[in-house]
Amino acid sequence: MLTRSRFLRATIGATLGTLCLLPFASQAQAPAWPTQPIKIILPTPAGIGPDVWLRRITPRLAEKLGQPVVVDNKPGGNGIIGARTVLTAAPDGYTLLFTSVAEILAVKYLNPTSSFGTENFVPVMAAIEPQMFFVTSPNLPAKNMKEFIAHAQSRKGEVTFGTSGVGSPFHLTAQSLSQTAHVNLTHVPYKGTLPAIQDVIGGRIDSGFGSVAGIGQFMQKGQLRPLAVLSHQRNKGFADVPTIYEAVPGITLPPDWFGFWAPSGTPQSVVATLNKALLAAMDSPDNANWLQTNGFVQIGSTPEKQTEMSRQGRDVYDPLAKAINLRPE
Repeated sequence: MLTRSRFLRATIGATLGTLCLLPFASQAQAPAWPTQPIKIILPTPAGIGPDVWLRRITPRLAEKLGQPVVVDNKPGGNGIIGARTVLTAAPDGYTLLFTSVAEILAVKYLNPTSSFGTENFVPVMAAIEPQMFFVTSPNLPAKNMKEFIAHAQSRKGEVTFGTSGVGSPFHLTAQSLSQTAHVNLTHVPYKGTLPAIQDVIGGRIDSGFGSVAGIGQFMQKGQLRPLAVLSHQRNKGFADVPTIYEAVPGITLPPDWFGFWAPSGTPQSVVATLNKALLAAMDSPDNANWLQTNGFVQIGSTPEKQTEMSRQGRDVYDPLAKAINLRPE
């Protein structure tokens, strides 16, 4: 027979049991990340290669994540304005940075008052790497890199190269070439790659750098002579052009890959979700074709690999930056 005291004990016990389970029920019903739109900050102007690529994959990324993904261009300050936007954002995965690792590595040289580096962000993925070409004017008496080096050695300081500016990856690449091949080249900085290339075509400077998308047509027409591709892989569209590592054994290049970073403190579970969704968004024939046509190599790394790539990049970047006395203009 159920006495009053037994009834009360049973009722209280059942109630306490239910209350104890409530926190677990609440956690189980919590919505999975993400629950709102994601913004990707790009500290460069719209319309350049990495911006075009990012906007091509964001619809698929949004589909994988189940939330809108917005690209927000914040150029200026050698990439610092965009990077700081992410650096100070909430560490919830809803604000990401997509930029060249070189932009972050250059901060302490080009803006010493901004004390941050790759270690101040959470790595998400090293995504793509541009295949740039080192080209010369057809008027130069050098049909390959060996002949170019010999020509430069015979004319100390007279052979010029143009870049998109002081401290650019191209500037550091030329410095590495100078050190490895024991040549003295003269730097001519421009405000952008296009005017530098136009002067190479016009014969006003001897050499320069450019992407397949930007200078491929000029190489095909013979207006520019490609001597090397700045990559570990040859470009399929110009398969007869050797890599810089084949043409100049022992050379090391500054890092120029593009990656995704999140604010410091972003949960690893969110990072893992982003990495998986990015890989899925990049896994398409359309993306592969675009990358090949426009001279990019897909990386698609883990966050751990990105951390190691950043560390290795710093080890190469710092000595080259010091060699050219890199500092604000």
